[in-house]
Amino acid sequence: MFKFVFLFFLIVFGQYSFAKELTIVNNGSSTGINSQLLQEYVKQFSEYKVNITSTNSNCALSKMLWENSQKPTLYVLTTNIDGSSDQNNSVCYVGIAKENLLFINYSAPIELCSVGTRTWKDLTAKNSSHIIGITSTTTNIPEQFLSKLASKYDIQLKLVRTNNNSDFMTLAKAQELDFGFRTGLSGLEFFKDKCMWNVSQLDTNIIIPNVHELKKMYDNLYEESVILHKNLTTDEINEFRNKLQRSWLSKDSVALRSRRGYDDTRVKYETEEERSNLFDRFLTRLESK
Repeated sequence: MFKFVFLFFLIVFGQYSFAKELTIVNNGSSTGINSQLLQEYVKQFSEYKVNITSTNSNCALSKMLWENSQKPTLYVLTTNIDGSSDQNNSVCYVGIAKENLLFINYSAPIELCSVGTRTWKDLTAKNSSHIIGITSTTTNIPEQFLSKLASKYDIQLKLVRTNNNSDFMTLAKAQELDFGFRTGLSGLEFFKDKCMWNVSQLDTNIIIPNVHELKKMYDNLYEESVILHKNLTTDEINEFRNKLQRSWLSKDSVALRSRRGYDDTRVKYETEEERSNLFDRFLTRLESK
């Protein structure tokens, strides 16, 4: 009996101790959308001993963990929230290429929403003034786009950058902002029925005259989350993509993205050719920023 119990524990703990290790670096917070999606993804990796580190936009730490890892490693990187995708930031920049791009989690369009009761008509009233809370990005494209709108409608805009949703919501609930121009607002109860449009709708939106003149700008007004890989074999790359795709299509993952108002049509694929084309389009957008 003792030998049987000893053998049982030897097998169980032996399997655990020799389980493949998988390191995941997340450049977002431990409570953000990427972390929530990761909790769904790791269910597909039960044969791995998974270690997740969220760096809360500490891009230097993210890069150090990524570069120093000698194990199979995934890097969950959200563009424009820190210096990770900024080529001018040598301390933080991690190159994204077809060779290390494993998966695209989501493409989140920036949306325009009212903090209080003001409408689109109020916003665009000639000579009016408004305060808009915007996403703190590594580019000034949101400012450039809104500046163009201000000129088009002859209005005055004061733009307030906030580093995260918590800071933004503090200002919004204190009524220190008139509008928000960020991602994920339509999924918040505070902004229920208060969002006027998001940039993914502008190609067919006739509210803004001649908006297509600004297409190069608004096509880049997205927050996009990708997963990079290193130290994986070709077979493991294909295996990981299949696991991630299964989880991405699950009811719980779809619900997480839907609550944020994310546009799955920009990143969904069914065939290998569609995936390859999707990656090419993403990399082209990245290069144009």
